[in-house]
Amino acid sequence: MGCLIAAANRDPAQWERPARFNPARPVKPNLTFGAGVHFCVGAPRARLELQIALPIPLARLPGLRLVGQPEYADVYQFHGQRSLVVGRRIVLLDAVSATCQGTASVVQTFAAVWSMRERMKIDDEAFKSTERQTAFDLGNALLASHLRLQQHFGLRAEVMQVFLLIILATVQKLLRRLSSVPGLSGTAPVPAEFRGGISRRQIATILGIPLETVRRHVDLLATRGLVEERHRGCVSTRGGTLQSLSDAGIPRAMTSQFVSMVNSMTQTGAVRVQSRRKSDVKPGR
Repeated sequence: MGCLIAAANRDPAQWERPARFNPARPVKPNLTFGAGVHFCVGAPRARLELQIALPIPLARLPGLRLVGQPEYADVYQFHGQRSLVVGRRIVLLDAVSATCQGTASVVQTFAAVWSMRERMKIDDEAFKSTERQTAFDLGNALLASHLRLQQHFGLRAEVMQVFLLIILATVQKLLRRLSSVPGLSGTAPVPAEFRGGISRRQIATILGIPLETVRRHVDLLATRGLVEERHRGCVSTRGGTLQSLSDAGIPRAMTSQFVSMVNSMTQTGAVRVQSRRKSDVKPGR
């Protein structure tokens, strides 16, 4: 596949504009690789790689998959060779009818596997014209989410707000290094050594609530076994909070409502999908 895709001796005219190229155009016979658009002096090696190690190069091209493997959509196109027999079937992710059985003659993925990324972006003009509906959808989703949490834990609004802030402070430390801590990206309780915490004074400052009120709320949460005292006067959850919510289906219900809200914004045009090159994406985003 390396020889097939990036052969130094490929014909530039065929590589760059295959749809408008005449396959009958004379080429140097010693550089011709089959009858397709790529030229390569390492044809035997490429054949061997395609026949024996096909799953390895395919795994590096997100737009391609062998039957039974997860799908991914992107746009890029290249033509292989009719003379290269492939023992497994390659499918085009956007058209089941256009499968390539037993051959690598034509394989398509969707544009710029290596160079494009899709992101959601607000369309300012459309957003202004539909701002009332968008604001209603946002408010409805936020209120519904807060009520779900209140009802699940049996807390009043202000106490729930304090508890939610403690929850976020607890997991913030873990999320900063989640990639290096296997097994904690799901609903498993967070071990004590990975839990963060927050002081009562910080809670009061962030939420704009009197410190004495925060102390009463934290005492109530501790009495119910929802939070515990940590080092230097900080509090955190006791572990198992996410599991409790997950068992009740609350995170999924909240996510479902959020997705519906985004879909509604997409339909009104307030939000649209924008493709941009990875080189334009700032590091860490």
